[in-house]
Amino acid sequence: MFGIGPVCSDDCGQIGQGKRATYHKELLSEPSGQMPEKLETGDFERWSLKLALHFLNGLSSKERKRLNPLLLIPEELSLEFKERILRHIKPCYVSEIEYKGHQRMFSSGEYCFRQPVPCEHIVEAARSAQLIA
Repeated sequence: MFGIGPVCSDDCGQIGQGKRATYHKELLSEPSGQMPEKLETGDFERWSLKLALHFLNGLSSKERKRLNPLLLIPEELSLEFKERILRHIKPCYVSEIEYKGHQRMFSSGEYCFRQPVPCEHIVEAARSAQLIA
């Protein structure tokens, strides 16, 4: 949604970072468990970023130092969370591009919901992925 990569100019970068910070602040102002009764793909994207932001916000500086630095970027951590959660959602809800290798893996961002997913399924998948209690 709000890229963290290269931008066309310093001005574009500052505008993008300002919008990103505002969006992050908005998500942090909501409870991490708050989500629609049924989630479309965009709702899931939003919720997984909110989950990542709340997780990072709750880390101590000591815990942050032990975490892979890339995962300190909320959008990157959100990708990790989505991959883990998507593995536990019933296939009737998700279309994805899979890559075969040592283990099954969802390509980050390459999925969509075939139909809205009840929030109970998302919560149970996040529990199965050991991301929430």
